[in-house]
Amino acid sequence: MLNILQLETTDKNNVKTNLRNRSYFFIPAHRSGAFDKIHEWDQPDVYIFDMEDSCPQQCKEQARRNLLNNVSSLNGLSSKRLLRINHVSEWDEFKKDLAVLASGIFHGAMLPMIQSTSDLMQIIKEIDEACHGIPPLEFHIIIETPAGFVNIEQIAIATKRVVSLCLGSYDLFAAWNANQSESAIYSVKQRLVSVAKANNLLAIDVPFIDVHDFAGFHRHCRNSLEMGMDGSMVIHPDHVSILNRAFSITEKEYLNIKDTIEAYQDGCQIHNGKFIGPPMVKKMKLDMRKEIVKPRKQNNGIQPNTVRYGLDLNNVHSGKVIACPYEITVDESWITSWHSLIPSGNYIETSVKFAKSAGLQDRIIPFSAVLNLTLCMAVEPFSETCLLHLGMDDVRYETPAYPGDTFNCFILIEDVRNTSDGSRCVVSSQHVLINQKGERVLSFERKTLFPRIENAAHLDTLVVDELTTLVRSKKSPWVISKANGLKTAERSFGLDFEAGELILHDAMRTIGKSENLAFSTLYRNTHPIHFNYIRFEPKEIIVCGGFVMSIVLGNTMKDFKQVVQQRIHNCSHLNKVTPEDNLSSVSFIYEKSITGELETLQIVTLGLIETDPAKDLMDIEWPTEIFPKNTPRPNEYEKLIKNIFPDLFHKVCIHVNWEVTRIKNFDK
Repeated sequence: MLNILQLETTDKNNVKTNLRNRSYFFIPAHRSGAFDKIHEWDQPDVYIFDMEDSCPQQCKEQARRNLLNNVSSLNGLSSKRLLRINHVSEWDEFKKDLAVLASGIFHGAMLPMIQSTSDLMQIIKEIDEACHGIPPLEFHIIIETPAGFVNIEQIAIATKRVVSLCLGSYDLFAAWNANQSESAIYSVKQRLVSVAKANNLLAIDVPFIDVHDFAGFHRHCRNSLEMGMDGSMVIHPDHVSILNRAFSITEKEYLNIKDTIEAYQDGCQIHNGKFIGPPMVKKMKLDMRKEIVKPRKQNNGIQPNTVRYGLDLNNVHSGKVIACPYEITVDESWITSWHSLIPSGNYIETSVKFAKSAGLQDRIIPFSAVLNLTLCMAVEPFSETCLLHLGMDDVRYETPAYPGDTFNCFILIEDVRNTSDGSRCVVSSQHVLINQKGERVLSFERKTLFPRIENAAHLDTLVVDELTTLVRSKKSPWVISKANGLKTAERSFGLDFEAGELILHDAMRTIGKSENLAFSTLYRNTHPIHFNYIRFEPKEIIVCGGFVMSIVLGNTMKDFKQVVQQRIHNCSHLNKVTPEDNLSSVSFIYEKSITGELETLQIVTLGLIETDPAKDLMDIEWPTEIFPKNTPRPNEYEKLIKNIFPDLFHKVCIHVNWEVTRIKNFDK
């Protein structure tokens, strides 16, 4: 006779959610070999011996014999056991299944094809009559018919003996004659979860049927968790342990949650940099009910390490030169890839003919591409340990870079100072890109926030060697040697602009997940915050600031061409950008100067997130105060925006004070 598993409580408000029913493992009862292997497989929380779909009609009698011939073996299983019976509409098979249920092997029944409350209650009445004399069985309802889906709320409250609502989406969508698109299945799951949670039932996800696609199954588990499912049905024994771990927490996670809850007082507060309030605490307490996965003790165990990159905080001082660990030759394919994302209409970057007529040996590698190469090559030896890049100043394109050039990057530490409160450290550095000829190609200064550095001090360390001298010695930006003759009738040149103009550029671009990964890889941006979707949630992934700047400035080039030189005076990243965000640009021209055939525009450009200014903000006046020449502090800038131009509150991702030198308008 069945030895009923003890529940943690009989309180209606807790009994069902306390059950750890993560994995519902289907076993086709007609397969005799399964009963020989069942004790070898990973143990699920719930065994489902299937008499319905997976059991062919001609095999159902064999399935019942298998179950009744293995009573002792099945009673030896410590997990819950359910029998999925045939629907009452299959009357003969249904009555035979009830005889198996009455044997006392099972804790409950999984009920398929439930249409309504009356349908459910009729089935339960038949079950109770057939199973008179054994403890009352619990019921797990598969929602897999259109009528059952419509009546799901009534079904959920029909009897307190219902423990879970299980999604049978394959039958459901087949009945609808619909495809299981991502959006369609999402809405179905959302409703099932909502009804289950509202009635203190377990929500169990549909099985993942591509059984050998284990990467896909891992994603299925993550998606189920994110939807609020309590578990999932599975049809392959290797899925059981994966699912159980996915719906459990590690001992370390449990202790971290426990510490957080113990430190929590009441109301809302910040704990370890994260906002915590009553809803978060409620979620953490529910997580603490999950199974705890403890670290295994190995006979010949070895403790792993991760390789840490970034600035060595124990060995940093002013005057130190850090060599980046890459040497990269940039060929034509790099430039083609760059132009596929960052638009440019500047002849000097796109036309060999024009570049040579300007006195250059070839078209140049775009300024933004060279800047990103310098930024990204420094991530591994410098930025991976940083907390925040505070800004970038004086970006100079000192020597033209050409396809086929080979580059190294070096970082000069100029100053190391702890903040006034002693909690952080600001490192001032100069980053320099050098080509195969030993020429400085591009340089910039930046301030970066790191954790506190013990004994941080300014050391006047002067190293006199060829490399250090080269890194220390700034050059003026290069200028084209031939401006005359560049203007010809067959060439198109940009519009004329004057100081005081505000331009709402109508270009809007995005960098998607694949582009973000491709460019992070190509440019050697190794920080996991840019591409690790397992460690970070999608909206925690950050697009590299250099790529953001390139898109924002690239949006302007449709209007500012023909640009032959660029220089960034300073910039500040104000709000983070994640993959799939749309970026637009606005530019305020605050100064214009002319030298011969060239003119230089001094510009402040703002990058905007999810805003189309040329469409939505054209008919209003903009305050000039939001275009400061100096790099703004994020908090102060957001306060300014909120007070005088709330249309852009927390929509400005980057502020760039820069200049472009371009050929004067041909018609002027």
